[in-house]
Amino acid sequence: MKILVRFGTIAALTMMMGAVCFGQHYTQTNLVSSPSGVAPVTDPQLVNPWGISRGSGSPWWISDNATGFSTLYDGAGVKQSLIVTIPPADPTNKNTPTGSPTGTIFNGSQTDAMALRPGSFELGLRRSEMIRLT
Repeated sequence: MKILVRFGTIAALTMMMGAVCFGQHYTQTNLVSSPSGVAPVTDPQLVNPWGISRGSGSPWWISDNATGFSTLYDGAGVKQSLIVTIPPADPTNKNTPTGSPTGTIFNGSQTDAMALRPGSFELGLRRSEMIRLT
């Protein structure tokens, strides 16, 4: 009898969870693209985009992996005036003249801000709002 009750309970839970899981639907809307005609906004610098992040009230930060930029867009896909150039990992290597960012991380803390000092691998205590990954 206990086995029958367990089986019935598991079957009922499985059916309920299946209905909940299939009840979620998403629609993809392209806001920005590098080729024209794919999205309402065309940005030729948006080549091989990786990573997306934002803080509450901040624009979206996109890593443009192939062009070496981090570009900011508002919620409607309108490009913002600040465009961050990502330096190459090895400035002496002429084969990679630009950086190749693969993502960003938003740091909303007002006190915890460990960032690398420029030109070294030593941690400094500078406030860094966006941390770039290359």
